[in-house]
Amino acid sequence: MIARNLVTALCCWHCVVQLAVAAEDVDQLDIEELMNREVTSVSRTSQKLFDSAAAVFVISQEDIRRSGVIELPEVLRLVPGLYVARLNANQWAITARGFNGQFANKLLVLIDGRTVYTPIFSGVYWESLDLPLEDVERIEVILGPGGSLWGANSVNGIINIITKNAADTQGGFASLTVGNNEKTIADLRYGSQIDERIFFRGYGKYAQRDGLVDAAGNDAEDDWDLARGGFRVDWLASSRDVVMVQGDVHSENIDRNFTVPSFTSPAGVERVLDNGDLSGFSLLGRWEHTSSLASRSTLQVYYQRERRDDLFTNYRLDTVDIDFQHESALGEHHELIWGLGYRFNRDDFTPTEVLTMTPAQREYPLFSTFIQDRIRKFDNRLELTFGAKIEHNRFTGWELQPNIRALWKPAANQRVWAAVSRAVRTPSRGDQDVTFDLIAVPPSPANPPTLVVLQGNPDLESETVIAYEIGYRLWPKENFYLDLTAFYNDYDDLRFAVLDQTAIVPGPGFITAPVVVVNGEKGTTYGLEIAADWRPAPGWRMQFGYSYLHANFELKIPDNAVIFPAGLGDQRDPRHQLSLLTSIDLTRDVDLDLWLRYVDAIPDVTVATPTTTVASVDDYLTLDVRLGWRLVDDLEFSIAGRNLLDSPHLEFLQENNTFPTQVERSVYGQIKWRF
Repeated sequence: MIARNLVTALCCWHCVVQLAVAAEDVDQLDIEELMNREVTSVSRTSQKLFDSAAAVFVISQEDIRRSGVIELPEVLRLVPGLYVARLNANQWAITARGFNGQFANKLLVLIDGRTVYTPIFSGVYWESLDLPLEDVERIEVILGPGGSLWGANSVNGIINIITKNAADTQGGFASLTVGNNEKTIADLRYGSQIDERIFFRGYGKYAQRDGLVDAAGNDAEDDWDLARGGFRVDWLASSRDVVMVQGDVHSENIDRNFTVPSFTSPAGVERVLDNGDLSGFSLLGRWEHTSSLASRSTLQVYYQRERRDDLFTNYRLDTVDIDFQHESALGEHHELIWGLGYRFNRDDFTPTEVLTMTPAQREYPLFSTFIQDRIRKFDNRLELTFGAKIEHNRFTGWELQPNIRALWKPAANQRVWAAVSRAVRTPSRGDQDVTFDLIAVPPSPANPPTLVVLQGNPDLESETVIAYEIGYRLWPKENFYLDLTAFYNDYDDLRFAVLDQTAIVPGPGFITAPVVVVNGEKGTTYGLEIAADWRPAPGWRMQFGYSYLHANFELKIPDNAVIFPAGLGDQRDPRHQLSLLTSIDLTRDVDLDLWLRYVDAIPDVTVATPTTTVASVDDYLTLDVRLGWRLVDDLEFSIAGRNLLDSPHLEFLQENNTFPTQVERSVYGQIKWRF
């Protein structure tokens, strides 16, 4: 299957090359502009991408448009080193450099500097981040630890989604997308200038999407719909002060398949279709004050409420976050950044059929401070960065996360960098307080019925990593750019689940067997990431990405311990991933994009399901195609096909009670109007 699909894809590439010969020159971001693009997520201050001492990848608004995707998680597949897997119609598992899963907890995600991970499990509900992609200016992705600046949970990477300034979204914008899976997606935005210093925009979005198919090829019935709205105000208060205020509100209705324990099923679980609700709102304010050319301060405050109600969880979470940062130049070659932070979380859980939290309500504040010193030597050819963040959390107390980075400029078109970092993943509310029904073991002549229950552990320690990175950037020609990164990560005190045989107790008609979360594993990962950008001719761009990941883990628990779940092995992510996106301007008004992706198999991840004996994740090769046409300057139409080669295919198997779902081929048309 893969070989046949590869031949088909190569034939498509041959056609693309022929079309590219006739491509006309249109406005595109050239390599020089790409290298000089400013990024802020690496050091919490603006610096050039080419001069960043980290593995950084930037997805621009043009990249989003040319990729043809209409969901935020899907565009992240452009980044080598990120593993994006679709779990079902409305959920994704996303991680950097390993440890993927629905509850992946080592990747920090921000929107305009606002942390959007939930402390319930230290991960992200990606279905709640269905932003209007037209409002995104860029997405900065940092691969590797960022704990010295951003704190706990930025263990393996950071994703910072940066939206456009309101001044850049003046006038009206409307789009409509219709397809076989994407039934209806409608966006409406309007921006206005209140006076010469104040700019405003407001937006609304509605999306209705069809479900995918289950492991047997039947309708998975996991439809979902969403309504979202928000605003942003940018105010140039004075020549020294800039104020930004933004807010949003969202509500989603989501159908999902769960598997719940059942003593009457041979597999110990049965399929249940559940209708859940997810809603929330947030309000953020930021004030930037420039005291002089050498001094700037930023104060940011936000409030967020998150509400979730489904078969799995039922809770309300309130978050207040205050962050202060000061940047100062202590000379021509010396910069200092420091900051203080306070975050307060309060949650309230209602028990569900399968999950309870004890206690039901909890408050957990987080205090933090960081400092970073950047020094340039030898006519700015060598740059050294020293930094550390200290945090105090309610679960493990004080945590220290230091790092050191070095950037060397051997030539104008070359950069070499290296870094050593320590980062932690602190326990979450779910790690310590959860009780979750996993699977029922039917009775047998020798054993009574048994309910296996996942039990939190209040004595959990933080997971830690010592990361070593080295990178090389080369810009040999004005139309070609190459970025190489190698890394080695040493992890300790990783979470693992073991059966507590001393705590097996009789229940109402059955025995309860608790599986306890412990710091029971350690290991190493190492890998390579390659990104290349080539402009072979005017109006023709090719973006290439490749990543390799190898993992080795060993248990820190007694040999006679019973581990759980039995279906998850050490290799939880594909070893090889490849992406090739080619964008061609056939004429000034017509463009063509083809995106070829290969993802390796995950042979160690298998699971038994109620309808199939065993499901596993095989490798797959797929092709996305987009054809766009600007009818007039303010009106654009496009048609796109996704997953054209391998459909349907399974991309991941969840680690919780969710039904395996396959990703299908989809086709949709989109029209955009600016007025």
